[in-house]
Amino acid sequence: MRNWKHPALADLYWLIASPCLIHHDLIPKPDFFRDLAQSSMSLFIDWDESGALTYSKIPRKRRKRLGQYAEDLLKFFFENHPDYHLLGHGIQIKKDKITLGELDFVVEDLIQNKVIHIELSTKFYLMHEQDKGLYGFLGSNPKDRLGDKWSKILNHQILMGQDNLDQVPGLNGRPLESEIWLKGRLFYPPGLNEAEGIEDLDPNHEKGLWMHEKEKASISFENLSPVHKLGWLSGHESERKIWDPVPYGGVLWKGLGEDEWVFLVNDDWPKPR
Repeated sequence: MRNWKHPALADLYWLIASPCLIHHDLIPKPDFFRDLAQSSMSLFIDWDESGALTYSKIPRKRRKRLGQYAEDLLKFFFENHPDYHLLGHGIQIKKDKITLGELDFVVEDLIQNKVIHIELSTKFYLMHEQDKGLYGFLGSNPKDRLGDKWSKILNHQILMGQDNLDQVPGLNGRPLESEIWLKGRLFYPPGLNEAEGIEDLDPNHEKGLWMHEKEKASISFENLSPVHKLGWLSGHESERKIWDPVPYGGVLWKGLGEDEWVFLVNDDWPKPR
């Protein structure tokens, strides 16, 4: 992994290069993301050297939530990549003056001459009950379940675009393609590092370990450091101390290796607080 100068640029590179959590026809394969990151490497290096994307250039109000921060990173990518034309971001879809929701991104692929609606979600879940499939993965807020999030994206967000083509910009008679970019990391309890039998998961998804605070003594934290929530993407922590604090449940720790992640939660998790 390149030693990026700017944390925001490191986060954007991770957002492009990392695999998605779920395997599905509407989700690009890991090879797509790897190839896109590699083919864009000269752009990333230029952006990093010039300081084109820094934390200070993200609107302050957008630094409060990881999802909004990730959206702003991807918006920069589409606005500045010569192979794409950003047609819209956060496009409100309405019916009978009622707002049904928003489309995250509508972009034109200038190489393939197609228009794509992309739903971006960046989520971090802990496996709690393996036999419940995607619904067994909970957020630090246990009311947040991977199964619910996936169902909403697939059965509402994507259909909202396809069912309201008259409100999608830039089609000019072309069909609207749909893609889901569900990025993030799944954390497993000690002794279990894969979710066997859950076919929906992409086997390439990024993984980590989770444990309760009382179990902390079972592993060495000597080479681990707590990570600011807006650093959960790449783990690049340089200069994050100047960032605004973001409250969240649990503490994510990062080691020296790319796959060394440990999520510590309160001893009463998943009991809601």
